[in-house]
Amino acid sequence: MKAEMAVASENPQNLIMEAIHSVGYSGALANPLLAPESTVNGLNSTILEEFFAENFTSPSLVLATSGVETVVSCRTTVVRSS
Repeated sequence: MKAEMAVASENPQNLIMEAIHSVGYSGALANPLLAPESTVNGLNSTILEEFFAENFTSPSLVLATSGVETVVSCRTTVVRSS
């Protein structure tokens, strides 16, 4: 992940998009598109599991399909580490 972040941060197109994004939006929408390394370093599995549990809930999700005649089944699976 750090290697991908390094490559992305050196790409002029990404830098321009970050600048345009920060000028074009205000408030929370103006936050960087790419997370700073200090933020990524502070993440761990517990933080990510809590984020998913709080934000990826049925009321906030949409299942969209294209080119599918019949949706046979839709099952929600919660994966928890032991």
